[in-house]
Amino acid sequence: SWFGSLVWSIITTLSSFHSTVLMEGLVSDSIINEKNPSLYLKWTTNLIEIKNTVIRGDSAIVGGGIYVINSDNVLIEGSILEKNDVNDGSIEEINISGYGGALHVKNSTITISNSEFIKNSGSGDGNLGAAIHGENSQIFMDGSKINENRNEGTSSRGAGIYLVGGSSPSVIINSEIRGNEAKRGAAIYLDQNDLKLERMIIS
Repeated sequence: SWFGSLVWSIITTLSSFHSTVLMEGLVSDSIINEKNPSLYLKWTTNLIEIKNTVIRGDSAIVGGGIYVINSDNVLIEGSILEKNDVNDGSIEEINISGYGGALHVKNSTITISNSEFIKNSGSGDGNLGAAIHGENSQIFMDGSKINENRNEGTSSRGAGIYLVGGSSPSVIINSEIRGNEAKRGAAIYLDQNDLKLERMIIS
């Protein structure tokens, strides 16, 4: 898709500068790319803002909608990530079971506000985090929804949120996590990670 290639180029280029990058009001729909998600953010300390954006029906091996790596200041606000998917595959000859149907965050800090992660999926056997997968990262979430996400694999974990590693606890407040499905930890799965929850609805 030309949109996926364009956004990928914009983000990886602008993120090398020490200035705020704002993406607002964009719609990404049904981008299928074996290795690259719609938005790929890496090696940036400047502020990246993704606001009022819809990412829907996209697919990759890691981070079906958004992939954030080695970035310190990313904001997702007022956005919808819906019906994105990850599946088993290999990157640089390393087999991966699909991480983060909507969002994969690695070695990063991210804030999510008033956003929705709805009906995202992991289609492979051992998928981790149908909606959100965080690895050695800190996630702050407020006023958001993580609903009806599904990991289909027989050894899948954390359909809503899967968090592994990280020296600082993630925080989720004033949010709801409902109707998610996985073999283990349908709503939340923690692996050597601390998570603080306040004023939550989980069912």
